[in-house]
Amino acid sequence: MAATVPAPYMAAQLGLAQGSVSLGGTIREGQAQLPGDHRLLWKMRNWQSIRQLAFVADVTLTGPGANLSGRIALRPNRVTLFELSGTAGWPLVKAVLPNVPFDCAAMATLLQASGTATRSDRALTAQASVPEGLCTRTSGEAVSHPALLLNVATGEAGILGRLTDAGGNELARLALTPDDRVRITVAQAGARLMPGMPASSDSQIDVPLALLFD
Repeated sequence: MAATVPAPYMAAQLGLAQGSVSLGGTIREGQAQLPGDHRLLWKMRNWQSIRQLAFVADVTLTGPGANLSGRIALRPNRVTLFELSGTAGWPLVKAVLPNVPFDCAAMATLLQASGTATRSDRALTAQASVPEGLCTRTSGEAVSHPALLLNVATGEAGILGRLTDAGGNELARLALTPDDRVRITVAQAGARLMPGMPASSDSQIDVPLALLFD
């Protein structure tokens, strides 16, 4: 019977802040309206949920330029993501990170992403590609970029990402540390592709993760 409980009611009982997210449907099958005109749909996998003693569901995220699908498993204090893939546009980046000071026109293809998150730990592996395109800073300065490849893995230093062009030349390295800091090292070749970034030498950015969401 729990699977037929309305999703908004269950979220309220669990003390989950809904904020700008509008929930509909039931635990078994429902949707969440997200910022930036994005929508998350889920459909529970009943037998897998029983076997794994978890809430297991197929999920789909749609929106402007976005069509991602995968599977999640929810347990107390633990979320696991399986085989997320599809396409994502820049509006999704802005919905998650509204303080990013530039806009890009290209659409990314997420080849695969899997990960876990608990209150004290997280892990992620992912591969994504972006065709050549154009990015524009809020000041109006525009810079074109080549086709890009992003590889993400998890190590002792946290979640690590490496951005390269199609020829394998490193443009930037990214790290999300266990103490919730974002560290970005932009190579000279990468700086030339980022509006407003000094390109005379490698640049480093180190900020609290929370700053990106304020």
